[in-house]
Amino acid sequence: MKKSKVFETTFAGRVDALKAACAKMDAKFVDEPAFDVACLFDMLPRIPVFFRFNDRDDTFPSQTSILFRQSAEKHIDMECLAIGGTYLTGSLIGKPDG
Repeated sequence: MKKSKVFETTFAGRVDALKAACAKMDAKFVDEPAFDVACLFDMLPRIPVFFRFNDRDDTFPSQTSILFRQSAEKHIDMECLAIGGTYLTGSLIGKPDG
């Protein structure tokens, strides 16, 4: 699991902007009631990226998770997976709505 504080500072209080950025990148939104935004990106064939975000509230700060299936390391090394997560972060931040 990779956590990114960049999302917390960019999208805290801006869930609609994050959803719009995800949609611009052809995310497949997933119904996960425990998260404010949950979606799946096709990083490469056989390597989906699961993205989850919870916005801040009175009790907790916002939090992001970028997850890969455990089988991903059979297809690509861990360094490349980390680069993929970093690329996803930069791409989403570069596509905010408003």
